[in-house]
Amino acid sequence: MERIRFLGKVQDAGESVGKNVFGGGGDWVFHFLRLGLRGNAAYLKDMQRWMLYAGLAVIGLLLLAGGGYYGFHQYRMGKSAPRWVPLPLRYGVPMEEQKELARQLEEKLRNDEFLKTVVVDAKLKEGFEVESEEAALEELKRRMFVKVGTFQMPTGSGTVPSVNIGVEGTRREKEVLDAASTCLIREAWRLMGIDPNTGRSSQSSAPLLPPSDF
Repeated sequence: MERIRFLGKVQDAGESVGKNVFGGGGDWVFHFLRLGLRGNAAYLKDMQRWMLYAGLAVIGLLLLAGGGYYGFHQYRMGKSAPRWVPLPLRYGVPMEEQKELARQLEEKLRNDEFLKTVVVDAKLKEGFEVESEEAALEELKRRMFVKVGTFQMPTGSGTVPSVNIGVEGTRREKEVLDAASTCLIREAWRLMGIDPNTGRSSQSSAPLLPPSDF
């Protein structure tokens, strides 16, 4: 094998390429490059540029993730989530009688004078984001419901029939829906001769609906 011959000078700045030539059965050439001061500066500049790109990419991903979470949160808050208060009934009340009670209660509750007090007490003008209390009244009349359902006894003794009185709305309206539903159920108790403050039969006036039947 012949001695290696250096055919070019390698500069520290990396501006020239040295060639080592091996003689023998077949000549071949390899190249090598050494980084000098200017080469290091260029390398560092490239690294800084790529680090900047990587940082921007990370920020973009974080913004994208945050926007996705915000969008999902808004989607969840905008989903339908009606709120109601159950009026438990006696166990074994026939379905026909449950429906009749629900019908009577809804008919009595859909009284404009009473619903106006619900609008004011529950602050539905602000809660429904409408321009006037009259508009809030119409919105309440559109959203309120009285439906037959069931109630899970807190003692764990099973379920009993119930009449559910509440208001349709979304998750973000939870507080105002709860306030409106509470006003409605209190009036339903009064209609059935039950004192809303004590939960006992009221002796001051005859009930509009007979609670003993249910």
